[in-house]
Amino acid sequence: MSDRTAHASEGLRYSRGEDVRPLLGALVGGVLGASLALVIDRLVPSPAPSDMMLPALVSSLLPFAGEGLSVGVLLVMVLAVLSALVFVYGQFRRFVPGPPWAAGVAWGVLMAVAAASALAPLAAPSIGGGEVVSLAAALVGGLSVLFEIVIGAVAFGFVVGVVNPRSNGGPSK
Repeated sequence: MSDRTAHASEGLRYSRGEDVRPLLGALVGGVLGASLALVIDRLVPSPAPSDMMLPALVSSLLPFAGEGLSVGVLLVMVLAVLSALVFVYGQFRRFVPGPPWAAGVAWGVLMAVAAASALAPLAAPSIGGGEVVSLAAALVGGLSVLFEIVIGAVAFGFVVGVVNPRSNGGPSK
């Protein structure tokens, strides 16, 4: 093997002594957090025609997915793991004082703002089953969609924060 090939292959794996715990924590936290958000999504009644609103809305973003919940669940899992990786390897949690779960909840609130601004307009046509509804019914339906998104994202952030405590370099309690 030439020196050039050896250097190229060394950059693709962890070097000796490099800590793999943050990567594993991000993967586990993302999957567990997404699973908890999906359980919350299943338990909270939503005005959407599907029992699980988040996967249905996320899968509606893809032109080839249609109404497939399995594609939506997979996409929610992938997005959650990517968000957990950004939380673990980004600088956000270093600057949030308090316990790790508080940094995770703050991250969940940021994810809720991003998710609500992207997904709430997609849920609007499903409120009332596509029929014309009163203003009060539309308001209640819209608030229930926002509630479900916020509770799921904050629960996700809590789990990611608990699974991934800060290293010694960040501020503590």
